[in-house]
Formats: sequence, structure tokens, C-alpha cells
Amino acid sequence: MPEMPSIKETRDMVFAMFDGQTDSQDVPMALHMQRVAMAVPPDPIIVTVAWLHDIVEDTDVTFDDLHARGYPMEVIDAVELLTHDKKEMDYPTYIQRLCDSGNAIALCVKIADQRDNTNPKRWLGMNPHMARALSKKWDGVLPRLEQALKEISR
Repeated sequence: MPEMPSIKETRDMVFAMFDGQTDSQDVPMALHMQRVAMAVPPDPIIVTVAWLHDIVEDTDVTFDDLHARGYPMEVIDAVELLTHDKKEMDYPTYIQRLCDSGNAIALCVKIADQRDNTNPKRWLGMNPHMARALSKKWDGVLPRLEQALKEISR
């Protein structure tokens, strides 16, 4: 098996795979991954997962691709937990699965992801209906994630 790609190689892959994708403010989506990666503890595995947390959900990259590139199962397992397959489960079920997982890496990354997603700066210019729907969807999620991480860190 090849060596795990570096953070730089991972970042470069994320920017390439998200090329052309933007958020509601027309900001490149890869910058969301960058902000999340900068918000987690500076552990190489956690930072790598932060960079990859949306890649399977929002691009053509598969878990097999990540494995073939040399990412260890610790990274792939966390990315899999963070990947929300909307056809398989609703958002509350996805969050509950994550909280129940006992996976500190995935929880740490999801907390940083949630903080970035709920940052008011990202909501500027967003369609008010979308903003209300997201606010309702994410209401109470961050405290649940933080509590789940706290419980497994004891």
C-alpha cells in the first residue's frame, strides 16, 4: 500500500476535485474544507480527514479511490462517518449515527464543519428561505456533537 498522501497532496486533490463548485456567496467550496482543516487540532490524521470530509459526498471520488491513493482506514472510516448519503438516511439520523459512533476524529471534524457552516458570514446574501431551512436543520446539532465528543474523551 502506498504511503499516506501529505496534507499538501490532499489539499491539492481537494482543490482539483471541487474546482468550479461554489457556495451561496459564489466562494469556492474548497475554501470550506480549508477553513475546517484550519479549525481542527494540528494532528495529521485529523487535518487530513478535515480536508476530505465532503469529498465523497460532493465529488466523484469514492472510498475505493481514497484507499487506492494510500489513505489509511482510520482516515477512510472517519470520512465515511462524515459522508451523509441523503438517499440512505435523513439528517437527524446521520447526526445520531455520528454521535453514537465513538469516533473522536469524525466528531472533531464535524464540530469544526458545523461551526463553519453556521458562521453568519457564510449566510450573507443567502436566499432567506434556504437560510431558514438550514437554521432549522442545524438547530441544536453543535451541542449534541460537542457532548458526544466530551463523553468519549472521558
